[in-house]
Amino acid sequence: MRLSRQISLLVTMLMLLVLLVTVYISIHGSRQYLLGQMRTQAQAAGSSLANTITPILVAGEMTLAEAMLDSVFERGNYQKIQIKAVDGRLLFERHLPIIVQGVPDWFLDFAAIESPVVQLPVVNGVTRIATVVVTPHPGKAYRALWKMTRSNITWITALATFGVVLIWMIVAYALRPLIKVKRQAEEIARQNYSLQTKFPFARELRQLVVAMNDMAETLEGLMAAQMDQVIELTNRVQTDAGTGLLNRQGFDERFNQALKQNASLQGQILIIRIGGLERLNQFFSFRRGNEELHKVLTRIKEISTSEWEIARLVGADMLVFIPDGQDCDIAQRCEQLAQALNAASEDLQCCIGGINITVGRDKESLLKQANQALQKALAAETRWYAGERL
Repeated sequence: MRLSRQISLLVTMLMLLVLLVTVYISIHGSRQYLLGQMRTQAQAAGSSLANTITPILVAGEMTLAEAMLDSVFERGNYQKIQIKAVDGRLLFERHLPIIVQGVPDWFLDFAAIESPVVQLPVVNGVTRIATVVVTPHPGKAYRALWKMTRSNITWITALATFGVVLIWMIVAYALRPLIKVKRQAEEIARQNYSLQTKFPFARELRQLVVAMNDMAETLEGLMAAQMDQVIELTNRVQTDAGTGLLNRQGFDERFNQALKQNASLQGQILIIRIGGLERLNQFFSFRRGNEELHKVLTRIKEISTSEWEIARLVGADMLVFIPDGQDCDIAQRCEQLAQALNAASEDLQCCIGGINITVGRDKESLLKQANQALQKALAAETRWYAGERL
């Protein structure tokens, strides 16, 4: 579950708890108020009845006293009215069952009202001749309390709904930066070290965004340094230290990668053997040999394009891979390249064997075929040999 949803649910539960407590306190307070009103009403009615019925009881007019009791009781505000003699004998009694219409039973059980019992003496002078016992009927109190509670619940529900929606919106907006932090982390996992430019208002979230930006910058620096180191090590492993060209391992990786990417790869492979280098090193100096060798290598680089892959095999043997070499016939290319390289140095002689790449052949068979062309070129007076003429 999302953090924003957890916080919203927690706040919502706390709000509902507060609202339920508020409703309970409201019901309890209203019930106490209604009980007070009922007690006051019962005392007023009992006092009035006691004062009115005193001369009637003194005169012994029981029928008139009963009629007086009926007139008071018919108002329906009382559950029970009793008139008792001094010795406790029940003289008159009227009562109504507790039937409350318009109020659910569960509310009657939840907000039970115990009607107060009010006892008032009937006094003739200073002599007590009877007692009036009045118990008010709780029906009106229940209806008033239910109406008040229903109104409170309606308003509280409306306010709670509005409050919950508002809280969810506020929490979602406040925690929106966490979504951006999550996306930033996913981008960092994909090695895309993007930075957040907008910072949240909350201090904790602002510190989190700053920490993520710092981490992204640090990781980007580390990855760049590692990438440079990997490239440098790769170049060291795949590059010939003497000439700066690819070595055999580097050429094999480049050529195998080209074959994997294009099963119907087309192009040309040339093997160039530079003769006379050993003689220069032996009778003159290694410096003289390197100078003449670099003349030839410089000429090869001038003729080649960025698509050519040039590698040094062993000694003075060079390997050239020309992808999609249809712009020039293999024989014509070998002839032109042999003339250009032999013209670059008077002391070195270059011999070239070249072939067109045959679809379906692997690297080893192609290099073997190119080497056969080189051997035939060494025996030819033209100093080159093309595989098409085999």
